[in-house]
Amino acid sequence: MPRPDFLPRGDSDFARWANTFATTLALDPARFGVSEADAAALLLQNESFATSLRTVTDPRTRTTPAVAGKNATRADLVLRLRQLARIIRAHPGVTDPQRIALGLTPLITPAAPPGPPRSRPVLIARAISGNRIRLRLRDDAASGHRGKPPGTVGAVLFLKVGGPMSASPNDYAYAGIVTTAIHTLKLAPGLAGRDVWLTARWFNLRGEEGPAAAPAQTMPWG
Repeated sequence: MPRPDFLPRGDSDFARWANTFATTLALDPARFGVSEADAAALLLQNESFATSLRTVTDPRTRTTPAVAGKNATRADLVLRLRQLARIIRAHPGVTDPQRIALGLTPLITPAAPPGPPRSRPVLIARAISGNRIRLRLRDDAASGHRGKPPGTVGAVLFLKVGGPMSASPNDYAYAGIVTTAIHTLKLAPGLAGRDVWLTARWFNLRGEEGPAAAPAQTMPWG
């Protein structure tokens, strides 16, 4: 039986997968055996596809040439993703959790989870030096137990800078993948003295996400 393709079929799911792969890889390409130049080129291709997808999603700008352009941009991105995936799979020292964080199939595939996560993370955030935030995660369904619940790979982080607390997912931007109970998040410069809100969702091997954590607030101090 052929191995399932790791790339999602639908454009929206593919765009989200490609963005996770590209942004996670760009954080430390050498760890995965990829050059900084190749990681940077992938980010540009990913943004180009995202732009073309937004164009064809809007009825006002959807035209036959625009759809053809989107399809060509996706084909080029797929080719680059498959090339980099082969490099990463062959690179010694890359672990299954690291492959999973990129969206790749682990070498040893665990039993499929029964469905999307039902519980939510409990998130504790504390600002530390160097414009960083120390995060601690546990499962709200297991009081006192630190770490992710059974059947999940980790958590997707989302971040909001400034303003009051918000429960709307539209107010938060993607901030990375966490696969450990304790994680250090490095922020962009210039956020010292501003409120930073974080939330997270557990996800499983299929990429299915559970409910969002109650937002946690901290203030970087540089």
